[in-house]
Amino acid sequence: MKKLHLFTANFPTGFGESFLNNELPYLADQFSAVIIYPYQKKEGLQTAFTNKHKVIYRGEHEAPLQMLDYFFLMGIAWKEWVAIPQKIYFLKNIRTIFAVLKNGMRLSKWIEKQEFDKNDAFYSFWMNEWALALAILKKRKKISQFVFRVNGYDIYDERHEGNYILFKHFMYQQTSRVFPLSKTSAEYLRERTPFKDKIEVNYFGTQDFGAVESIEHEIFTVFTCSSAIPLKRLDKIAKVLCALDIPVKWMHHGEGPTIVEVNKILNEKGEKVTFILSEKVENYYEVIERQKRLAPAVFMNLSSTEGLPITIMEALSLGVPILVNEVGSCAEFVNADTGILVAPDEDPELIAKKMVKFMRSNDKPFDRVKIRDFWKDNFSAEYNYQKFAIELKILFE
Repeated sequence: MKKLHLFTANFPTGFGESFLNNELPYLADQFSAVIIYPYQKKEGLQTAFTNKHKVIYRGEHEAPLQMLDYFFLMGIAWKEWVAIPQKIYFLKNIRTIFAVLKNGMRLSKWIEKQEFDKNDAFYSFWMNEWALALAILKKRKKISQFVFRVNGYDIYDERHEGNYILFKHFMYQQTSRVFPLSKTSAEYLRERTPFKDKIEVNYFGTQDFGAVESIEHEIFTVFTCSSAIPLKRLDKIAKVLCALDIPVKWMHHGEGPTIVEVNKILNEKGEKVTFILSEKVENYYEVIERQKRLAPAVFMNLSSTEGLPITIMEALSLGVPILVNEVGSCAEFVNADTGILVAPDEDPELIAKKMVKFMRSNDKPFDRVKIRDFWKDNFSAEYNYQKFAIELKILFE
C-alpha cells in the first residue's frame, strides 16, 4: 500500500476543514499512512490520530531560489499568459502574480525535502498554494501525479480579482483529477476549462449522528451555524424570524461582528424572538449534539455565497428540514421533503410565509425519516468517502 500525502489549509489545527474528520478514516483504510501538511498552524487540535496519521508542519525558513528556478517559473508564467483570456489583468499584475509563483516554487522545494516516493499519492484539499506547488513538482517530474478538490472560493472565477484564479490553467493541466464537491460546480468548471475529462464529482459526506427526537415544541425553534460575518447574512435571518409574528426560539452557533447587527434588529422588531448565542466549544461534535437536543423545526442558511455546506448535510442527517438560499450548490439539498429553497434577494416577509406554508402543509409538519433517507442516499460519509478513497487508491496504483 502506498502513502497518501494530504495538503490542507490548517487542518488538523484550528476549527476549519472539520469535514476532514469524516474523510480521514476512509483514506487511512486504503493507504499505508496518511501524512498531513497544514499550510498554517493554528491553535487547537481537531482529531485524535491513529498510528497511520502523521502531521508535518512547515518551518519558517525556506530555501532561496536559484537562477534556474527563475527561468523555470518564467516558462510557466509565459505559457499561462498564452493560455488565458485575462491577458490585460495578467500583465498589469505581473509582479504580484510572479510572487505567487515564487511562493509555489519555495513550497515545492520544501515538499521535496520530505520523505516520499515519487509514486506516492499526493492530494491537495484545495486548489491553493499547495496545489500550485504540487503542479510544479509534477512539471519537474519529482512526483508522478497528484489530485485536488475544489470546495468554494477555488471554483468560481468571479470571486477573484480580474475573474482569474491564479495559475488555474497550469494546475488543471498538471493534475490527474479535479474533484468538485457538487454537480453544479462540476458543470460550471466544465464550461470554463479545456480539461473537462479531468473533472469528477465527489460529494462530501457526514457521519450518522442519529435522528433528533420528535419533540413537540410550544415555541417554533430554529438553529443556525456559521461565522457571524456579512456574507452569512444573519441579519436577514433575524428579519425573517421577526416577520413570522409567532414566538420563536433561535439558537445560533458561531462568532463574529454581525452579532451586533442581529441584536439591534431583534431589539427593534423581535419582541417574540428569543435569541440564544451558543457558547464556543472545543469539540465541534458538541455543536451537533446541541442541535440534536434542540430538535429544531428548521435549520436556516441564507448566505450570499456558498459551496456545498457541511452544516446543511449535518442538519439533514439529523432529520431537520432546511431553508437555504439558491446559491452555489445549495439547490442540490432541497426537494419537497427536505425543505425550502429561496432566491438570494427574496424579501424576508415572503420567506417567512414560505416557512409557515412548509411547516403546515401536512398533518405531520415534516417527515424526519424521509429527510434522513435523502441524506443517506446522497451525503453519507460512509458511502461517499469510502468510494472516493478507493478511487484514489486505484488512480495511484
